[in-house]
Amino acid sequence: MKKNLFKLKDEKIETKYFLLNQVDGYIVHPKNKVNFSKISIKEMTIFDRDFIDKILRKKIQKKLEYYTKILIATIEEEDEDATRIALDDLERFKEIILTKYKKFLKENYYKLLIKKLNNLYRKMREKQLVMNQNELNFVTEQKKSK
Repeated sequence: MKKNLFKLKDEKIETKYFLLNQVDGYIVHPKNKVNFSKISIKEMTIFDRDFIDKILRKKIQKKLEYYTKILIATIEEEDEDATRIALDDLERFKEIILTKYKKFLKENYYKLLIKKLNNLYRKMREKQLVMNQNELNFVTEQKKSK
């Protein structure tokens, strides 16, 4: 199966042919709905490693900010369900990074990212354990008072 790759370089178009299953690239589904005349892009495969790294770093940074906000919110509130959901979501995101993004990220950034995710997970887990312990203490105090 042959596919075309078009590159714009020095104002001329180069065409390279390659077998799609032999080239490792990151697949992107564009979300903007800009209409060009007779061109519709549903899927794009990116092969430039530096560009892939930049895209994934932005995507991961947004998720890390989201999880940090959730951590701050769970510290301020004592919502056990929200903490459990956030822990599950964080674990799922970590698995996505391990399986899907690892081959595209640079090694030093990948190691730092895993440390950050483990840190966030540990802090959320500690908060959940504290909430569970407080709830258990409250139930035992009620039983003692009866």
